[in-house]
Amino acid sequence: NAISDIFKSGQIWYVPSKEAEEVIAQFEAFPNASDGDDYVDSCTQAIATARAGGVIRLERDEDFEDEYSKKGGENRYYSVF
Repeated sequence: NAISDIFKSGQIWYVPSKEAEEVIAQFEAFPNASDGDDYVDSCTQAIATARAGGVIRLERDEDFEDEYSKKGGENRYYSVF
């Protein structure tokens, strides 16, 4: 899927807690979780948004300049966290 490389890269961290264990358990059971996939959906959307905004980058990403940044504009992306 679109974010599996981000997990493999080790950029996803968690604070040990009961809630984090629930999220991890749901990821481990996905796509066959009997209790739903709300955590998986919300986490993958948040990670995908951070990736699209340049907050999370992978080693294979190419550096690029678009027309906006060439004109000296500020970064048009913002943190969602």
